[in-house]
Amino acid sequence: MWGYRKKLDDLEKMEEMEVAALIGIVNKYRSINALFDVDSKIIVPQQKLLDLLDGGHTLADEDERYNDAFFELAMAIRFAASMGDGVEIDLSTECDVVLCRQKIAIECKYLHSEKKFRNEFSDAIKQLDKRIRNGQAEVGYVAYDLTNLVDKVRIFEMARSVFDSFVANYERLEQSRGVFSQSIKEQGVLRSILVNRNFQAIISNLTSHHLESVFYSNFKKSEMEKLDSEKVAVIFQLSHCLIFEYENEVIPVPARAMNYYINDGLPEIRQVEIKKFIHSLAVGI
Repeated sequence: MWGYRKKLDDLEKMEEMEVAALIGIVNKYRSINALFDVDSKIIVPQQKLLDLLDGGHTLADEDERYNDAFFELAMAIRFAASMGDGVEIDLSTECDVVLCRQKIAIECKYLHSEKKFRNEFSDAIKQLDKRIRNGQAEVGYVAYDLTNLVDKVRIFEMARSVFDSFVANYERLEQSRGVFSQSIKEQGVLRSILVNRNFQAIISNLTSHHLESVFYSNFKKSEMEKLDSEKVAVIFQLSHCLIFEYENEVIPVPARAMNYYINDGLPEIRQVEIKKFIHSLAVGI
């Protein structure tokens, strides 16, 4: 941790991508603060917390093994945030995350390589089958974090191109006598762009597109057929950080996306229920 603290003191010497990576790591650690709330109902074994301190403390940390534990904890926190006081979450069992009262099991897989996609999926299905057979759960989900597999440099370059286009337009608006000219001058071009809903939507869709491209290029018929009435869906996400700079002002922006695949062999009313449940997890993004 001291290594990251020292890097925070040297931000001015770092390249944009390095700053984005460092801020992403800091946000990752901040995101688990909810585990230590006095009223938290998330049961976490001590070893899982110690796993978070493992690794080489490098900025290119996506392939570090502690991301496995981070992902499990992040999913637990997301479920806790979405379901409120009525949830008790256990991370001390062999299954990664179990919602005790709701009888839901989530097997989390942070992928370090596309080559492991199929094997990791099969392993997750086996684990869910085991939890369902022994009565720990009635419904199971597979959750993938694909952050390490997505071309984040490409996302950064495309996002920067979109940002530059917005900058050109906002500079013209600022110099005009239009109704938004004064507000842009007061708020600044950079901050005005970052709160623009069109800009936010483009960046969000861009991130989601790259995430879905990785997932669906690996999710084949053999995986699809492993889902049934108990193992109902796959949730997949990516989480990283972008950075935007204008006239010596720099602002980091979290770039996150989450999507899902629901077993299309389920009755439509059941699919709607699952979709509603997954959409509730957006509070944790």
